[in-house]
Amino acid sequence: MIRAVIIGASGITGYELTKILDKHPQVEIKLLNSQSCDGKKVKEVFPETEGELRETIYHNMTDVEINGLGADVVFLCVPHTEAMKHVPWLKPKVIDLSADYRFKDPVEFEKIYGVQHQDKKTKAREPITSKLVANIGPAYRRYRSS
Repeated sequence: MIRAVIIGASGITGYELTKILDKHPQVEIKLLNSQSCDGKKVKEVFPETEGELRETIYHNMTDVEINGLGADVVFLCVPHTEAMKHVPWLKPKVIDLSADYRFKDPVEFEKIYGVQHQDKKTKAREPITSKLVANIGPAYRRYRSS
């Protein structure tokens, strides 16, 4: 069983991921983390939610508290520039669904997004062996094709 945490679980990406993982027979969702919806049930934020997931409560835990949950993986579904605030502190494997680690070189990130990258040490690597896996988004594809 894979134990998962979703940070940014009350946003659209986080909610869609929650629904997918909730149906996966080999995944146990340990925590739905949300700053803005702390203490609310999923059904209060997304009334269309079905099944037991409706009663799950969002929490706002720190990265240190999340490290203590025994999760195997943390999914980051946070706004632009927020993932780089979490990744250096998280101990489980991280899958970043934001834009923050799309590029192996922070200079490329800064060139494309016009914002200074705050985590110059951590770089996304190969999915199987890495602590951090990042998604490629539309900006990356445009950048690489030009």
